[in-house]
Amino acid sequence: MTCIIGLVHKGTVYMGGDSAGVSEYFINSRVDPKVFIKDNMLFGFTDSFRMGQILQTLFEVPKPPAHGPYYTYMCTTFIKSLISCFETNKYISYDKHRAAGGTFLVGYDGELFTIESDFQVAVNQKPYCTCGSGREFAMGAMYALSRYNIEPETKIKLALDATSEFCTTVCKPYTILSL
Repeated sequence: MTCIIGLVHKGTVYMGGDSAGVSEYFINSRVDPKVFIKDNMLFGFTDSFRMGQILQTLFEVPKPPAHGPYYTYMCTTFIKSLISCFETNKYISYDKHRAAGGTFLVGYDGELFTIESDFQVAVNQKPYCTCGSGREFAMGAMYALSRYNIEPETKIKLALDATSEFCTTVCKPYTILSL
C-alpha cells in the first residue's frame, strides 16, 4: 500500500503521499495523513499506519548537529533512537538477530533520506526518491517530469496521479508538504 514521493528543489524538501489504507482486496481512503512535519523534519511513511502513529506521536527525534551534511547523524543517532522507540512500542521484529521495522522518508534541512525496513539509511543520487507499493510507477513519473520546469508540488501531484492510475494500492486525496 502507499506511495510516498520526496523531492529536493533549491534547498527545500517537498514530500507527498496518498491516502490508501489497504488490506488484501479492500482499499480505504484514510483521513490520517502519511506525510507530516515533526520537530522540523518532514516524514512520509509506508507499511503500517501504526508505524506512522508511533513516528508522529511517540518518537522523540534526537537533536541533529548544528550543520549538515546529516548522513552520519541519520545512520547513528537517529537510527539508534528510532530502534529504541520501536522496541519500546512493540513495533519491531527480529529474524536471526536482525531487526526489522518499516520504510519511510525523512527530509531535513535540504536533505532527503530513505529509512529502509532493515534500518539502513539510503540517499538517492537523483534529487527525488519514492517508497511504498507504488514506488516504481512514481520513480518513472518523477524521472519523466524532471525534464520539465514544473513547480515541485505540481510535479509530485502529477507523479501521484500517474501512480494511482496504474497502482491499485494508491488513492487520492494526497498530502503534499514542504520544509
